[in-house]
Amino acid sequence: MNGNGFVAPSLIYRLLLGIVAMALLSILTLSHVTWRTDAWFYDMIVGHLSPPVDERIVVIAIDQKSLTELGRWPWSRRIHAHLIDNLTEAGVHGIALDLLLPEPTNSDLESDRLLAQAIRRNGNVVLPVSAEPYQLNSPGIELLPTPELARTAKLGHSDIALDADDVARSVFLYGGLGSPRWPSLALALWESGKSENDTTRKLPGLRYLHETDTTPFMWTRNYQVLIPYTNPPDGFPHLSYVDVLNKQIPDSALDGRWVIVGMTANGFSNGIAIPKRSELPGLYYQANVLNTLINGNAITPMTPAGQWLLASILTVLPLLFYRKSTPQKFWIPLASSAVLTLLIATVLLTFWHNWFPPMSALVTLSAITLGWLMRMWFITQQQAHSDPLTGLANRMRLNHVMEKEIRQSARTDSPLSLLMIDIDHFKQLNDTSGHDMGDRALRMLAHAVCSCAHRPRDLVSRLGGDEFAILLPETKSIEAINLAAEMHALISYHSSILELPMPFTVSIGVHTSPGGDEQMTPSSLLKAADTALYQAKQAGRNCTRSSIGKLPSTESCIIHPAS
Repeated sequence: MNGNGFVAPSLIYRLLLGIVAMALLSILTLSHVTWRTDAWFYDMIVGHLSPPVDERIVVIAIDQKSLTELGRWPWSRRIHAHLIDNLTEAGVHGIALDLLLPEPTNSDLESDRLLAQAIRRNGNVVLPVSAEPYQLNSPGIELLPTPELARTAKLGHSDIALDADDVARSVFLYGGLGSPRWPSLALALWESGKSENDTTRKLPGLRYLHETDTTPFMWTRNYQVLIPYTNPPDGFPHLSYVDVLNKQIPDSALDGRWVIVGMTANGFSNGIAIPKRSELPGLYYQANVLNTLINGNAITPMTPAGQWLLASILTVLPLLFYRKSTPQKFWIPLASSAVLTLLIATVLLTFWHNWFPPMSALVTLSAITLGWLMRMWFITQQQAHSDPLTGLANRMRLNHVMEKEIRQSARTDSPLSLLMIDIDHFKQLNDTSGHDMGDRALRMLAHAVCSCAHRPRDLVSRLGGDEFAILLPETKSIEAINLAAEMHALISYHSSILELPMPFTVSIGVHTSPGGDEQMTPSSLLKAADTALYQAKQAGRNCTRSSIGKLPSTESCIIHPAS
């Protein structure tokens, strides 16, 4: 107990609190219950981390202008072959043709051959791989380009990873049906145009599984990275498909560029929701992924084990460094740990491109706070109704319990007894032996009295100074007097062990209400017992007096201390 009366937490209590906190943290981390709040915090931070647009990335859009000039969609694949040849002549690094071409053109097989030849001449063309159910509720199938095109082009999956709120925050660099064998469209494009110096760069991303862990009929993913979108996310150099096709764009605008070709026209391009932004055409999603890979600023989510370990450290810190249990001092380590959690998540995301979801740690810290506040409330309530020196009930608690027991006595016609105890010559003991010896004597008395009055409804209280009271429900007068005699003997025994410098005795006053008295109040009960106590003092102290008059001859009025 500290100077403010608060009880410091025991090691066992802190260990139990830590075990409960770790269990809660494990549940939160594994179940991802806090994902929505984590996503909100991520969106708020990553919105300030927008990387610059790499000017080597060029978007060639099949826009409304191109549809107007080239006619109804789908176009002949001869047109795509012509576009690729123009881009090859301009000296582009690589081309991602983000168009699904899973079936041959039966009406113009020559166009498929021309497109395959154009792809072969370029050498760095990437075509998308997708997946969809073969039939409703059936296993999925991969949609690959026609065999002729697939033999000449590089392949990359066009899967767009959406979170539970349908926002595209990440990309899986590898995916595939049954096993993640296809690189993403942007990764395949990046690798097709990388220089020799880039070949040793380690692939970023969070690994979820090994190939042996996959399910043969499900689309599986690996190497997850979070995408820091540019500001604006569609701020890449933008060219119209028809302008490039008609050579209205100078070769210098395309030389050495990575080119992504895809739909942006209304009705042909499905919008993708991204953090803190409106919908974005899928073409620009791929451009942002490529921009992330080129600049090397991909954000890697922390592994679940890493999340749990870091969150555990941040959660346990307040329990390790907290020693005093006053509410003022408790908030220092708790608030510090909460702020540190948010700071670490922000620093890791901003400078190291690692994402640590902080909310499971914050929720656990909040749970610890709630548990500790409940403990503080319980202790405060206890202290408000107890004596700090002896741990007995105080006058407020006695009054509250007396009111309840008086009503119970009136309803059931059961007797209710009250003993008032006063230490004889206590001031003299304090003056001669010091207050420390006086405090030891008070604690000894409290222990002795509690040893006698130990039934569940018996209440022992300290009224202040050297006065004590014992409330005894359903106790007749003779039983209360016998209990007083037992206390005299026990106090005499304990005082001899304590080796006090002077005799230690008490005077006791007893009052018993026979029951059924609806006029009785706590004050009248106390007054009657106090009157009996006064009579005991007048009789020479170290004895018991009852408000019913003379004690039975079988009970000794004077109990002499042991010699």
